[in-house]
Amino acid sequence: MSEQVLVDLLQAIALFFLNPVWLIAIVAAVGLGYFRVKRERRSFLVRLHPGLTEMKRLLAESWLPALILSILLSGIGLTVDIGWIALFSAVAILSMISFYYQIASPIYFAAIAFFGLYAFQQWGPDFGYRGWTPGDIDLFGGMALTVPVIAGLFLIVEGLLVRRHTADYASPFLTKTNRGLRAAAYKSKRLWLLPIVFLVPGDFLSGIAPYWPQFTLGATAFSFLPVPIVIGFSQVARASFPDMLFPKIGQAITVIGVIVVVVGALAWWMPILGWAALLIGVIGRAMLT
Repeated sequence: MSEQVLVDLLQAIALFFLNPVWLIAIVAAVGLGYFRVKRERRSFLVRLHPGLTEMKRLLAESWLPALILSILLSGIGLTVDIGWIALFSAVAILSMISFYYQIASPIYFAAIAFFGLYAFQQWGPDFGYRGWTPGDIDLFGGMALTVPVIAGLFLIVEGLLVRRHTADYASPFLTKTNRGLRAAAYKSKRLWLLPIVFLVPGDFLSGIAPYWPQFTLGATAFSFLPVPIVIGFSQVARASFPDMLFPKIGQAITVIGVIVVVVGALAWWMPILGWAALLIGVIGRAMLT
């Protein structure tokens, strides 16, 4: 029995590292460095940082916020549905493949996954997979509280990462002005990976890995599920220096995240405010971009 438990645990850990989000994030980070070096050499004939800089910083800058966030989510007891996690990861993969990282903020992933589940309930209520069905999700109950709060916390972490790390690795390049002259601009295009541990209710995971650790509270079973979460950022500084512009953008993102958390927490009394919090986060982040 103990050997089987160990095998299942090792298999679960291996599945985490074989998660397509994890693998695509590594490839995307390498691609960011490759295209950055080509752009720098095209403008100045030399590179500013090694080509693997983005890949090396993929987890180095984000592991501590990920650890704090995982402890916070588990300690508070914010649970999310496994279907929301799957849709969140799928949207994140599409954003990384597109290389258009202005839409790679986790608030977009969280909102699309949330409203995607609502669409499933409306047009595919009979869909099921290993006992999971969209009709079992209460989008006007617990999910209306937990998803906006989690999305707001992701925005706060995104703002902190942008404020602290983007200006240091901003890449200069030459561009043409409206008068046909050549001027310098700075571009920061970054990708971070956060291994977040989510609290997932139900016995879905036990059907895949029978010995995956679970605990029960009342009549409900819960499991801890590690999931790689990606945060992307892309911005060009033309009229000001990056060390002046990017920290201001990061601070603004953090403020939007705090607003989303506060409005989302009010969903405890009025669930529709959770929906409003997600829309506030999406609109605010889009306007900032």
